[in-house]
Amino acid sequence: MPTANTIIVFDAEEFGSGFRIAMRDLEIRGAGNIFGPEQSGQVAQVGYDMYCRLIEEAVREARGAQGEAIPYQTETRVEVRVDAYLPAEYVRGDTQRMEIFKRIAMIKTREIREDVIEEMIDRFGDIPDCVMNLIDIAHLRGICGRLGVNRVNYTANTLICRLDPNAPLDPARLYAALEKTDKRLLLSASREPAILFRDTKMTVEEMLRAAVPILEKVEAAMGEEN
Repeated sequence: MPTANTIIVFDAEEFGSGFRIAMRDLEIRGAGNIFGPEQSGQVAQVGYDMYCRLIEEAVREARGAQGEAIPYQTETRVEVRVDAYLPAEYVRGDTQRMEIFKRIAMIKTREIREDVIEEMIDRFGDIPDCVMNLIDIAHLRGICGRLGVNRVNYTANTLICRLDPNAPLDPARLYAALEKTDKRLLLSASREPAILFRDTKMTVEEMLRAAVPILEKVEAAMGEEN
């Protein structure tokens, strides 16, 4: 570990230089105590993203122990045929690509999405469509998980969001939220209940991108009913 007298030189003129300086600081001093000023630990041992996830899980457990309601979250699979990957020429190096892939996979909210996009543009430049598809899928998984959707697929100009039968959902409230949000949304009450998003004028990539803000509005409308 560098000593107090160690001088570390960075090239601060390239994309992502500020991020690299901050991450180096975390590696040297640790992320600190979130409840106080102390600096401790080596965040590089588990990775910054895993550290944040562990903190989130610890907070959730503490809230549960205190009798607070923990938000419901279903694990969602998105099975849609689109180009969604990190090109080697955009993010170079296996370690760096894995780091960015993990960052994208953890997108659950609009705020996290914007932070990731800002960071990627700063470090690597403009984001290719295939990477934006990957971001959209991750964001969609986060929203769908909170809505009780366990699988998303696409067929016949329709994005099908299949509902987990064990999700604590009120069908009447969900139907009212869909009606309020967008006329292209339907609630299917078939053997496998599902939210349907249908648009004959859109490609699958366009539907995927459009579904993110639309389902965010559905989630907000569901919250208004509480």
